[in-house]
Amino acid sequence: MKKKIAMLMLAVTLVMTACGSDAKTGSSDPKSSVEQGNEDADDSKEAKEYTVGKYTDTGYESEYMGFRFTTPEGCTLMTQEQLLQLAGVTIDVLADDFDEQMTEHAKNAMIYELFAAYESTTTNVNVILQPTDTSSITLDQVIDASVQQLEAMTAMDCTVSDERSTVTIAGQEYAKLSVDTVANGASLKQEVYIALLPDRMVNITFTYTEGNEAERDALLAAFTEL
Repeated sequence: MKKKIAMLMLAVTLVMTACGSDAKTGSSDPKSSVEQGNEDADDSKEAKEYTVGKYTDTGYESEYMGFRFTTPEGCTLMTQEQLLQLAGVTIDVLADDFDEQMTEHAKNAMIYELFAAYESTTTNVNVILQPTDTSSITLDQVIDASVQQLEAMTAMDCTVSDERSTVTIAGQEYAKLSVDTVANGASLKQEVYIALLPDRMVNITFTYTEGNEAERDALLAAFTEL
């Protein structure tokens, strides 16, 4: 089951490492990566300082990303311990498509903040952060690199739509990519939302199968502004 989920997250991790050469490397210990603070935060008053999201009685919330996630009925939210385990499994799967340098970068830099999935289907959402020098790259560069890397995958077959749009989720604007993915013989749809915040690249990805759009919509509505 963990490997199946890791395969679903693989495309997301590829997007996050597409501009890996510009990223700031964190600790090699996944737990340390999750718990690390923003040591190089912008000194301006408007800059947000990274803090780890918190689990609540109803879901999860992040002051840094400015949203609250209320777990929909029928959905399960992974604990931080489960996310750390999943990170390790995902890195193992990455070895099929990544060279040693890229795999090591993913191991050091990926911060798995949230994963919520419906119990009876493959519909899920996950949030991943990557420490990045966001002052030296543009969102268009991230998108272009992501598309190239997704379409070059061998572990799964990804077709990225030419359509581009900007979507607001919980008060924050995200660039949207729509991806048709075939993994382990299953056809999946993925909606990838990417934003650049101070010193972090944020990725929110919804994965679902055709006919389960209502579950995707429920997950999207679960994000509300703090």
